[in-house]
Amino acid sequence: MKDLVLGSHLWFARLGSTIDGTVVTESAVPIFATTKAEWLKLPSCEQWEPRPPSNFVSRRAPGTGTGTYGVRTRIPLGGDDFTHAFNVQEFGKLDFELLLNAASVDPTTGAYVTNTKVEPVVGWLHRQALHGETIIDEADELVQLTIEAFQFGENLNPHALIATVLNNTLNAGKITNL
Repeated sequence: MKDLVLGSHLWFARLGSTIDGTVVTESAVPIFATTKAEWLKLPSCEQWEPRPPSNFVSRRAPGTGTGTYGVRTRIPLGGDDFTHAFNVQEFGKLDFELLLNAASVDPTTGAYVTNTKVEPVVGWLHRQALHGETIIDEADELVQLTIEAFQFGENLNPHALIATVLNNTLNAGKITNL
């Protein structure tokens, strides 16, 4: 990449919600450019860390003339556990819903009932990575959201927004600064 990623913006369209008169499903991602106002804007991101799967199989073999075994090759297995971790600046309704495991949080009164969620929070995440005012990476991905502890470099964030990417043929992105 030619530039550093200095900021990220996130929007979320939950499965089952209606955007532009169409129900959001795994096979129907809303077109962000024309329906941006109807997507849920998530809090501003201070840090974003994509984390690809890190499952490997190590092949061991004896070293020449040493009589000991050593790792000769590491073969990546891939997997379905690609995640994005976001260090957000503030919490919104959805973040509190995830943190408190509540079925919903009333947006006007803030009322909720703890531990009432029975369904995971799944939907389409629209992610934009910026350098100044220029979008350098943009993607729509079907994700499951959670709030978990995450290590950003040397700093542990106990309440990072984690988006686990689910397999879907409509997951797509574009890098514009190659």
